This record gives sequence, structure tokens and C-alpha cells, in this order.
Amino acid sequence: MDKPTTIAVEVVKELNKAMEKFPKFNSAHEGYAVLLEEVDEAWDAIKRNDLDHARKEMIQVAAMAIRFLHDLYKTKDEVRAEIRHMSECGISPTDVERAEWQKVIFRDGQVLILKYMGGYGDATER
Repeated sequence: MDKPTTIAVEVVKELNKAMEKFPKFNSAHEGYAVLLEEVDEAWDAIKRNDLDHARKEMIQVAAMAIRFLHDLYKTKDEVRAEIRHMSECGISPTDVERAEWQKVIFRDGQVLILKYMGGYGDATER
């Protein structure tokens, strides 16, 4: 196995471990905070000249960057499906354009929070 493939395999293993252990990122702010924490830990190892530990931390940085994209990026089809589901549940946007809807948190089929870029909607605890 070549070096890039070996590194990619390590990153995917770390990503899978983190996804089993911790819940999805709830927001871009949360994802950024986790990613920043991993970068800070790598930087601390680099300042100590502990390159073995820095490498481990950089694997975690890469894994959390992928996690950020996995948990927070939605395709247009995924957003349309969420909008369709909300409409079927009788939920419509008030002052928010549908294109701004970013994420809906469901629990047992119930909408808990309608989150859109810039704030929260009025679809709480329906």
C-alpha cells in the first residue's frame, strides 16, 4: 500500500471510531470547535517536537474535517426531502425562504427544532 493510501485508511478508521463514540455535529459552530481543538492539540505536539503525537493528532484533524462535511453538508435532494416531510407534517416557514433551511432535528418522527441559516424557526416541540 502506498503512503497516501495508508494515511487515508488511518483517517477512515479514526473517523469510524469517532462516529461510533460521539453523536453527529449539531452545527457548524460545534464542528469548527471540535476541529479547532484537534488542530490545537497537533500544534501543541509540534511545539514539543513530538512528531509521532503530532501525526496522530493530524489524523484526527483529517477525520474531523471529513466528519464536518459528512454531518453538516446536505445535498439539494436531502434538503428537498426534509422540506417535503415538514410540509407533510403541516410545518411551513414563516419569514424564512426554503432555500435557507439548513437542518431539521427529528426525534421519533417529531420535529423538535427547525434550524435555518441565521437562527431558529418557530417549529419547536410540534
